[in-house]
Amino acid sequence: MKPPLYALLIAPWHGMRNDILQGRKINSIRDGHRDYVADCPMMICCHLEPWAVMVDITKVRHTTYGEITADEYRADGFSSQEDMMRSMREFYPHIQLDSPVTVIWWANARGWLVDNVDAYDLGATYAYKRLARNLGVA
Repeated sequence: MKPPLYALLIAPWHGMRNDILQGRKINSIRDGHRDYVADCPMMICCHLEPWAVMVDITKVRHTTYGEITADEYRADGFSSQEDMMRSMREFYPHIQLDSPVTVIWWANARGWLVDNVDAYDLGATYAYKRLARNLGVA
């Protein structure tokens, strides 16, 4: 049986997207215990901007915010546990150190955008504007 295709929504931040495309961002900390499974494909995408890439989930760890290791929060771009909690509360204001969390690791980012990182901005902007015109919202 084929494994399911998982998806992970990413914020529309240019720097984060480029880090994913270039293999510098390889994990994500997500509130709650989520049903991701290692050795399965995952699509990383943004519902606010038209982009997506495929990756392979390499590791999933269910834990609490207080038990996230320095390696895990640093790989996700945070300088300290306090920095992580402050930033995560922008999305999940209710979290505490004992709140459940899932840490997802991936590798092997692939797809057209990975192979054409420099072309993304112009192509996506053009495609988005054309779509907006076609929908009558531009």
